[in-house]
Amino acid sequence: MTKEYVNEGAGALILTLLAVLGQVWASESTFAMAYGATLVALMLAVPTSAGFNPALTVAVYLADDRERLPGFLPYRFAAQLAGAGLGALLAVFAVRCFSLPLSGAGRLDDVFCNLFLAGVGAFSVSFAYLKTCEAEGTAPLRAAATGTMAFAAAAVMGGHPVVTFNPAVYLGLALSGFLEWDVFGAATVATLVGAAAAVSLWLLGRKKAD
Repeated sequence: MTKEYVNEGAGALILTLLAVLGQVWASESTFAMAYGATLVALMLAVPTSAGFNPALTVAVYLADDRERLPGFLPYRFAAQLAGAGLGALLAVFAVRCFSLPLSGAGRLDDVFCNLFLAGVGAFSVSFAYLKTCEAEGTAPLRAAATGTMAFAAAAVMGGHPVVTFNPAVYLGLALSGFLEWDVFGAATVATLVGAAAAVSLWLLGRKKAD
């Protein structure tokens, strides 16, 4: 049962992270599309959730659909709120990273901030990918969830050069002159770290189900 709460918290983290970034960097229309796309990707990845939303969780319980959302209601609330809080903190850090001179050296700040975005984006996309690998008939589901999450993350992160979350594409951008080589190196490492973090969280949720 604990795995349900882990997945609930992880989904709320990603949903809130991208929602806060979208409020800052995306236009109104882009934000609406990206928020909806994030929710679609997450609900495809975690079909046992109630949209990572306490209001929907209450609705399911009041409808007496306990098989749909097994477990203890306050624990689901706690997981959703904890995930949302952590997601907000990560998003605020990312936004402030690009607006404040953290190190006093503008180029170093730019590399570090892009590194952070690459990591959180790769985490979000990898989590959707891994969760949909668990399902039957997984190929179309995996493609839909992964592509939708990538669209949402790239949309809210705007014109930053690392929003493909793919070291192979970073190399192509660097060779074409659209990405600085120091950003390429940092973003590649960050993307791999973000993917590894998603694996850790996926395993934490998966182990409790076995």
